[in-house]
Amino acid sequence: MYKVVKDFTDATDKHIYLVGDKYPRKGVKPSEDRIKELSTAANRRGEILIEEIAKPKKKAKAKKDKE
Repeated sequence: MYKVVKDFTDATDKHIYLVGDKYPRKGVKPSEDRIKELSTAANRRGEILIEEIAKPKKKAKAKKDKE
């Protein structure tokens, strides 16, 4: 999952993404190449438009006391 860091209109589906939105939106599965374009400056705007959201670490379940 990614978050939008600069407003842009996705050229592949004409959807407008605003800063703070999650990318991709529900129901859209962009290619790895498209993700790479948007997450680097290798796109028409020459700017990074999205960045990966760190996956939360799973909390270890508390062990039950043996009594």
